[in-house]
Amino acid sequence: MSASRERVLKIVVSYPNGKTASYEPTFEGKAKFVCTGRRGKILWGGPSQGGRSEFGPNHSDAFRALYLDHDGALILERGMQVHMSMLLGAVPTGTAKRFSKYKFRRIQ
Repeated sequence: MSASRERVLKIVVSYPNGKTASYEPTFEGKAKFVCTGRRGKILWGGPSQGGRSEFGPNHSDAFRALYLDHDGALILERGMQVHMSMLLGAVPTGTAKRFSKYKFRRIQ
């Protein structure tokens, strides 16, 4: 992991078969991104713009978290919620949730 430019990280993973993969998250919005310290998590997210379905208005929010676990593996967590409402009266009808967690083991 290295800083490619201000508030942008570049993560490069090299596999034993010689292939590499890279990921470049950006943390440019200072109001959206929080770092909990040197040994903590980097968190970002917040509400998105509203949308519509055939049943009524919707709005969503999402988050991401990046941190090292106790074994030194890089953990990426992603979550999103979509809050749905009915067309008439904006009565809440439910929330759809999605969560995923990725673990990138430390290569010795």
